[in-house]
Amino acid sequence: MLHQLYNGLTIVQSASALTFSVFYVTHATQFLAAPFGGIEASNKYLLLGRPLYQDEHLEPILVTGAASVHVLSGLAKGAIRQYWKRNSTADFTPRSTVYHRRAGYALIPLVALHYTIARDLPQKYFGDSTFLDYSYIAFLLQKYPAVTYIGHAALISIASFHIAAGMNVAVKQLRGDKRQQKDTQATSKPLVDPKRIPIYVSLVVSGLTLSGLYVLGRTEKIPLRREYARIIQSIALK
Repeated sequence: MLHQLYNGLTIVQSASALTFSVFYVTHATQFLAAPFGGIEASNKYLLLGRPLYQDEHLEPILVTGAASVHVLSGLAKGAIRQYWKRNSTADFTPRSTVYHRRAGYALIPLVALHYTIARDLPQKYFGDSTFLDYSYIAFLLQKYPAVTYIGHAALISIASFHIAAGMNVAVKQLRGDKRQQKDTQATSKPLVDPKRIPIYVSLVVSGLTLSGLYVLGRTEKIPLRREYARIIQSIALK
């Protein structure tokens, strides 16, 4: 019974992961466009992607809903694993790797902090946050460089690793892939170890992230600089 519940939670977690990935890829593309076209390119892709994930009907599904379901199902699976560990259930081997799970746990405070600063606080201050662009991030990079550089680099890099490491498992879970490998003896060794692909993806994204942060941080024209400062000051007033 518990094994069936665990498998069901895995399917739910996989579905929510793929749902949230639509938002992540759309949002990360905007940010990673900065090294190639400056803040203008980031803002351009922001305008194209914003109707998808900031729509009043889609946002609760693609962003907050998918993220919440993914985290809660993951925590529930973790509790089940701890129960099995205490009761010495030896016939169960979790599919996900330790590093994949740890990356997921590390993302919880990073995503929560990013959502608070980039979405929640501006919405409370202005009454709406859908008109903000990457000049807000540029302001944060100039005003609070250490926290903003480290925070965004960690968020995007860890998220890329977590998604790349879990994508294959998520797809197989959803399509119920029980097919065995064909002629394993005849298969040649892959050029790249599949287990290392998430690391390579994370390294590439990290490099682009640092380049994008540098470009955004050099933005000179920030029209709403004073308003942005008041948004951040509201954190200290709480």
